[in-house]
Amino acid sequence: MKGCGFVGVALVVIISVGCGPTASRKTDAVSKEPSDPVAAYVERVEQALSQNDTSNAVALLEQGIAEVPAESRGRLFSFLLAILIDQGLLDEAQARFVQLLESGDAELARESFGLIEEALAREEGGHERVLAWCDRLEGVPGAKAVAANLLRNRLTALHSLKRYEEALETLMRRWDDVGTDEAVGRWSWLVQTAMNEGRTDVVERALAEVENRESPAALRRAAAGAQIELAIHRRLFQAAAEQTMALADRLDDAALTRVVDQFGRATHDAAAGEAADGFMEQILSQPAFRDRANARRRAVRWYVNRARDAKDLAEGIQRLRRLEEWQVSPPFLLGGLLQLSDLTLAPETPDAAVQEAFAFAHALRPRLKDDNERAQLAGMILDAGFRIEAYDRLESLLAEGIPGNDPAWHETMLNKVRAHAALKRGDTDEAIRRFRAFMTAIEAQPDAGHRDPVTDERITKEMILGYNAKRIAGLLEQAGRAAEAAAARQEAIRYYQKALESFKPEDAEYTTIQKALAELSQG
Repeated sequence: MKGCGFVGVALVVIISVGCGPTASRKTDAVSKEPSDPVAAYVERVEQALSQNDTSNAVALLEQGIAEVPAESRGRLFSFLLAILIDQGLLDEAQARFVQLLESGDAELARESFGLIEEALAREEGGHERVLAWCDRLEGVPGAKAVAANLLRNRLTALHSLKRYEEALETLMRRWDDVGTDEAVGRWSWLVQTAMNEGRTDVVERALAEVENRESPAALRRAAAGAQIELAIHRRLFQAAAEQTMALADRLDDAALTRVVDQFGRATHDAAAGEAADGFMEQILSQPAFRDRANARRRAVRWYVNRARDAKDLAEGIQRLRRLEEWQVSPPFLLGGLLQLSDLTLAPETPDAAVQEAFAFAHALRPRLKDDNERAQLAGMILDAGFRIEAYDRLESLLAEGIPGNDPAWHETMLNKVRAHAALKRGDTDEAIRRFRAFMTAIEAQPDAGHRDPVTDERITKEMILGYNAKRIAGLLEQAGRAAEAAAARQEAIRYYQKALESFKPEDAEYTTIQKALAELSQG
């Protein structure tokens, strides 16, 4: 028996999930459930194959195909083809498939379609062989039932051979054989692959074909998007923006979303920020696009991202206020605000900008109805509030409650807020008491760890405890309580030494901890 790589794939893949156009690429485990009518045959076939008894394996599969319920036959037939291919009996596999198609069993043919094409494509001259196989099948009675599969395989082979003109001609000639949805999908795929490979001549010809014939609305929509994408590909940003407005009625939400993302990526790569701003403002401010929700969401992201890339929180908040004027919905505003969240903690961000972000977030909060959204916003409000020392407002926020968090979490955060508030008013004893309560709560929690939003370093429980013990040591030292300060420093050292165990010497976190230990050792 030859190597059983293809059969092995068949066992793991085909038997468990069937073999449609995409099923043969999945990796689920073989089903062995007693309720599965295929399972008994699978076990017997496996046993026959393990004994190199291919003839018996094939006979068992033929028996199973005849006996199992109709919905299970495709899996066994696909497995049968896989065995024949693996044995080098590709001609027999092809003959069996042709016989199946001639019998009129279209559903079974569609289920097993693709195995032979994959085998042919792996051989020398495989793509030409796939085209010849498609020619052979199209001459078989019943081929119309698998016309869409045949067209996909033919176009894939022609694309692999870089025969774009022939691919386009084939598609337009066979358009009515496969239905509008399938044909439009293949047209869009062909145009996109041609554009990605720099064959703009093919894209232009495909667009001309649409204009020169009575094309269905779905194709005209796809062509509108492709026309704009061609201008973007050529870095003709002004022309792309004008075409978007002119073709607005042809662009549904999905098509416009694609255009927005391509425009955003291309202008970012070309450092054409002003062009990006103008286009996104057009999408977000014009009534013609108000019902394109997903496209507007993506436009918000690109529009705000320009300020984020510049690390300019103040500019980001200004942009969000413009979005409010253009009646962008509160959840979309939240998405834009969260893009800026790490800037609230960045040391280089001015306090005035953080104040603006804090005010904007507070005003947005009552406009959000979803608990998850309100919880996300609360996280940013807490970060910004600590930065600008707005402890009274943070305490009020926690008193109202943040969705998704239990009373213990709220109490932990309240202790942290009240500790900082005590520091601000100079009450050292109260601050230490609150920090200790905070540490007790943290110590009782499992160590899930989190990422520092500024440095992206991982923060473990021991690092949090060490940092707070170090802070307490500093407060005690300032208060002239040297013995207590020394004890707190030793406590911090123990926490940080424990924290080192979670990292390797080459980790950035390891260096951060070592720096803290050095500071503690200096007293």
